[in-house]
Amino acid sequence: MKCDAMDTFLNILLGAIGSIVATIILYICSALYQIGYRDDVRFNIEAARIATYQIQNQHAYPEDYALVIAQIDVLYQCAYNIYRSMRPLSMAPRFNAQKMVITLLCDIISVCERSKYMTVGYSGLNEKAARLQEIHKAFYKYAPLNENNCSTVIVQLDIIENLFNGKKIRDSIAKAFENVADAQPIENLVSDGFININSLKQANDTGLRKKCFSREELEKVLR
Repeated sequence: MKCDAMDTFLNILLGAIGSIVATIILYICSALYQIGYRDDVRFNIEAARIATYQIQNQHAYPEDYALVIAQIDVLYQCAYNIYRSMRPLSMAPRFNAQKMVITLLCDIISVCERSKYMTVGYSGLNEKAARLQEIHKAFYKYAPLNENNCSTVIVQLDIIENLFNGKKIRDSIAKAFENVADAQPIENLVSDGFININSLKQANDTGLRKKCFSREELEKVLR
């Protein structure tokens, strides 16, 4: 009887230990990689692209200011959702590509935050018109794209999509630019303002920006 009881106890103990180990392994795996995350990424990229097109179409009209801000909120949430769906091994072993995605997302989020909290100091429609002019500068900050009436954010979203589709960093950038602007020296994108230097990792950064490229790292990757 004692042997039967001991065997039963050992079986229960081993089953409990096995269950705990399996739970720990599952937790670690889900923390490192999320199955099906690419579908979430594709959905949010497309939603972000639609929101950006609406911003491009409406930001010239002060009476549409509230609609523009609403779409900026959508864009902000989509960029954040893409980041939240990513795990440390989401794009392994293409870690530089993943770092580029996060850097671009950080820049898009920064543009949204700057646009949402913009104030100038006028009143009524004059204030809205002035804010929209500043929003234009934020969304069309890269001159070669601005000259072709294309926002920087649209091209950044295209680069992100290309990276998720498996393209290399330089190839992703070249493909995103091919139909919207003349060929640009890829190695000059940082110095020319395609990515705001304040979106790049600085010493002692925390949170999202800590996972971005520093200026030196990005310039090295783009060379």
